[in-house]
Amino acid sequence: MLQLSKVDWPHSLDRIGPCLVVLAAAFWGRSVLAAFQPADPLNGLKPGVYHSTQTVSGDTLAPAGSRPAALILSGCLSNSIPA
Repeated sequence: MLQLSKVDWPHSLDRIGPCLVVLAAAFWGRSVLAAFQPADPLNGLKPGVYHSTQTVSGDTLAPAGSRPAALILSGCLSNSIPA
């Protein structure tokens, strides 16, 4: 068991005191550095969902098996334009 009455306090404080000062400075320095680190501005932001302002968009798929209008028109125009 540690007997605190036998400890030479002035001599032990000369050794423990600087250690406590260094530890306190290290904790203070770490807190200062943490305060100045750039924070992520998007932290905690939920994923966004795009809501269109139009009720019907113009981008639709053609039904399966139908020919695109460009092919139909090019077939009509190819007969009237000489090559």
